[in-house]
Amino acid sequence: MSGPSPTAPKPPSDDDPDPLLRSDLRDHINEAVHRHNPTFDGALFNGGTILQLALTAAASFLPGSNWIPNAPFLAGICAALAALLITIERSLSFGARWRFHTEMQTGYKSILDMIDFYQCITVDDEKAKYRASIWNALYALRSREGGIPGGSTSSTNTAGGA
Repeated sequence: MSGPSPTAPKPPSDDDPDPLLRSDLRDHINEAVHRHNPTFDGALFNGGTILQLALTAAASFLPGSNWIPNAPFLAGICAALAALLITIERSLSFGARWRFHTEMQTGYKSILDMIDFYQCITVDDEKAKYRASIWNALYALRSREGGIPGGSTSSTNTAGGA
């Protein structure tokens, strides 16, 4: 599932001297917000956790039940499936990925809020300081883009990693 390839922002023109107020910058940030939708990884993490708990509970209760034929065999199957799901979640880091996407999406939304607030500042000295803090926040956030947990080139610690 690949989205549209990002394009470089246009250089500032004489008509629009403030790069923070350009619509293409806002468009790029909005694209980043949409790229970091945490729903899929969150559903896999939380759904997997619920399924793991249900399978573990079944593996605990099944051996003592007399009304289900082959209960000990089914308990073993439930325990094996729970272990498999735990292994998959640990290796693919759905929980860490969910938190990563949530943090990144929230960070980009925060920068959009900062840009909106920036337009309300009237004092030039304050505007310059606030502009610098927006660029620093954007740089810090963009620097984290390659650190998705569970990725092969990731240097970010995951829930089960060191």
